Amino acid sequence: MTITDEDCLPETLGFNEQFEAAAASRPARGQAPSAATLALLRRNRLGGDTPPVRLPHGQDRVVEGAVKVRVFVPDHVDGVYLHIHGGGWAFGSADGQDERLWRLAVVSVDYRLAPEHPFPAGPDDCEAAARWLVKHAAAEFGTDRLLIGGESAGAHLSVVTLLRLRHRHGITGAFRAAHLLFGPYDLSMTPSQRRFGPRQLLSNADTLRGGYELFTPGMGEQP
Repeated sequence: MTITDEDCLPETLGFNEQFEAAAASRPARGQAPSAATLALLRRNRLGGDTPPVRLPHGQDRVVEGAVKVRVFVPDHVDGVYLHIHGGGWAFGSADGQDERLWRLAVVSVDYRLAPEHPFPAGPDDCEAAARWLVKHAAAEFGTDRLLIGGESAGAHLSVVTLLRLRHRHGITGAFRAAHLLFGPYDLSMTPSQRRFGPRQLLSNADTLRGGYELFTPGMGEQP
């Protein structure tokens, strides 16, 4: 079954039209961005009118491995969410979703970003933060109930982190669940990604390919 635009909800089509109109005035994605573009998008990665709100009760910390994290600790803690933000491995920041995360016990990883820090820098930081949390969650938060997750590139990095914990350190079961939102897991591009085309939506075939190349420069598809 092929899903067409006509099958989408009217509000989705309306949003897409607005997004395309706004995208026409923004810098092209999928290319190595300028310093000015990086500074703008890393605090405001979806191109809205205002940057995200940074809440004062968030704690900026540096944990083992010299990895920067942002921490929220509510009055009552049932478990801890290791959050890995999205942004195509090149945009976003750990304090970009304070208003959504502050009610949870959260450790949000401020991993190093491409193109200055391509693979494996980001995954290395997420792995180090996860190992720190597994080791110190009980002492720091009073619980060892852990959840990992993120959106888009953050979902991909969450899966990479779980695989690294298992294969490199024999750590399995430390994270009881994975909250994975619209992640790209095949960086060689699935058939649907290749066929999507150039529409200037949040992502398209060109921006996905460009994002993968920024994250893994010179690696290309493996035979």
